[in-house]
Amino acid sequence: MGVQGGVGMELAKVTSKGQITIPVEIRRKLGIKDGDKVLFLEDGSRIYMMNSSMDALREISEVGENYVGHECADINC
Repeated sequence: MGVQGGVGMELAKVTSKGQITIPVEIRRKLGIKDGDKVLFLEDGSRIYMMNSSMDALREISEVGENYVGHECADINC
């Protein structure tokens, strides 16, 4: 996986039931294991997928607290 500039990209096919298989490299990076739930977070025109474990939710909460009222569209600014 990898595209120049540090942005990664993977492809998954959607079944007739709306299901996808999360690529193994993405599952490893997110620490997703069999039976885990994933969280989808919408931010404007982007959708983020993350592990919904308590640690992951706590991390997202901390990020959100740091950017409340922050007008920059890019989380790295």
